[in-house]
Amino acid sequence: MTSNDIEGAVTLLRKAVELEPDAYNQSALSQAFLKRLTYPGSWEAFNLASEAARLLPDDESTIVIWMYAADTINDIEYSSTGR
Repeated sequence: MTSNDIEGAVTLLRKAVELEPDAYNQSALSQAFLKRLTYPGSWEAFNLASEAARLLPDDESTIVIWMYAADTINDIEYSSTGR
């Protein structure tokens, strides 16, 4: 995936979250931010993934994305406890 692909995905996923701010769209946008690997994007990824995990606490893929996002911002409390 090229950086243009990631930026295009971020643009489309931002629109999806704007239109339908459900856990699945938030989780997908979080993943796109994590692929960019930029520090401010990591925080936005973490915030989106946190909300998605709150909405879907039993969804394994959502929780994995949330934990990965927590790890990228070095949030030991979240990444070590899972909550």
